[in-house]
Amino acid sequence: MKESIEVFVLSGGKSSRMGEDKGLLKINGLPMINYILDTVKQVGYSPQIIANDAEYLELGFPVLEDKIREMGPMGGLFTALSATQANHVMLLSCDTPNIRRQTLTYLIAQSEAHKTNVCRHKGKIYIDRYLS
Repeated sequence: MKESIEVFVLSGGKSSRMGEDKGLLKINGLPMINYILDTVKQVGYSPQIIANDAEYLELGFPVLEDKIREMGPMGGLFTALSATQANHVMLLSCDTPNIRRQTLTYLIAQSEAHKTNVCRHKGKIYIDRYLS
């Protein structure tokens, strides 16, 4: 299954509530995004970053700009789905620095047995589950 998953970390938001790019906000001297990137690497994946700030290139991972700007996380999901050749995409947020390896491993293990699609359209959330 490992080869059929690509991992993308969203960090392209406006950070309107924080006033600064939250992915680059320092926690213990490191940008917040570093923590989730490291966790993804520890479970054996090479993450890609979806961001519109060239400063992310300095982190040493591929950076993709939003294909459609001003669409929030759904725009990031569209960018990830447009860029992947994998059967599965794991989309994570840069502002989850404390996510554990065990959590990612569990989500990956469950992704084959329980496929779930979630989207928001015109203020409504739609969830489709496909059980194998």
